Amino acid sequence: MQAAGPGTYALRTAQFSTGPQGNHYAGVVLATVRVAGGAVTPIALPEQLLPVADLRGAVTGRRTIVFSETDDGDTLFIDGRTFDPNRIDTRVALGAIEEWTIRNASGELHDFHIHQTHFQVTEVNGVPQRFDGYQDIVNVPVHGAVKVIIPFTDPVIVGRFVYHCHLLSHEDKGMMATIEVTP
Repeated sequence: MQAAGPGTYALRTAQFSTGPQGNHYAGVVLATVRVAGGAVTPIALPEQLLPVADLRGAVTGRRTIVFSETDDGDTLFIDGRTFDPNRIDTRVALGAIEEWTIRNASGELHDFHIHQTHFQVTEVNGVPQRFDGYQDIVNVPVHGAVKVIIPFTDPVIVGRFVYHCHLLSHEDKGMMATIEVTP
């Protein structure tokens, strides 16, 4: 790995399309970074990451979550409902390890993100996924589905938080839900 020296660098987004029913974004410059001073040698990464458990044999319950939207894409839903911060959409007991199937019923890419915990992706559109560790976001393909296993085992997560499509305009248009983990 080579360190970057002094200079001016553009931080760019990639061009992206969320699908035939979705949005099309041109790549743009988000920021310009000016670096001064001498080059810094990067810190070496560890040769091995800490081990994490494959959760496939530990599932205690299953659910299906459906992402959908109106034909004009102006209102987006999780399980047919838009976000209401005063409603609890999902209740889970601490200690549960759940397999969730997240289905995308729309002609637009969505992604799944849950606060307070991570998950293991086990399947995308029916194709088993090898165990690579845990994630906190996964793309849910157009008219497709993903399966994830979520460990609700850390007592720090007891309480209310959200899961949602991580595309900002989608969560702003209603594609977010509240979950409560109870002791």
